[in-house]
Amino acid sequence: MGLHHTGRAHTRHARVVRVHDAGAKGTLASIELDSETEWLNSNQRNEGPERDEKLARIMAKGYDSWKDRPAVLGDDVMLVAACLCPHPDLPMDSSNSAEDTLAFAACGATLGKLPQKPAAAVSTLSPKLSRPKHHGLEVMALHMPTGIYLPTLLTA
Repeated sequence: MGLHHTGRAHTRHARVVRVHDAGAKGTLASIELDSETEWLNSNQRNEGPERDEKLARIMAKGYDSWKDRPAVLGDDVMLVAACLCPHPDLPMDSSNSAEDTLAFAACGATLGKLPQKPAAAVSTLSPKLSRPKHHGLEVMALHMPTGIYLPTLLTA
């Protein structure tokens, strides 16, 4: 049984809303990629065989990471991706990890662990660091509470 709305819709303070039913699952999968041979930084503009080889490596590592994770499926599933960088003093835009994140999440979807079309997807930089000369990705899948659309909540 979840929490339910208090009925006081006129208040502008935080309201208690119904959350997903008890027993709802979330899952977290992660991979570490060699910065030179596996990482698809969108600034590098990898093309042709080099890009295909990197994607194949990401998918192979993704398979190993997702295969034993519980499935988190439904039209209310959101993905939160975090990129781990090797250097705390070198700023990076999390959008540089978009291809890597999409390939990693697609592997989870192909295995039936994630929905093909999540309700929302967010990408950010992790405060954790990866090993030198490596980048890491963590993708968490979870059910959004009923009646809440995260992008609206974050921009309100």
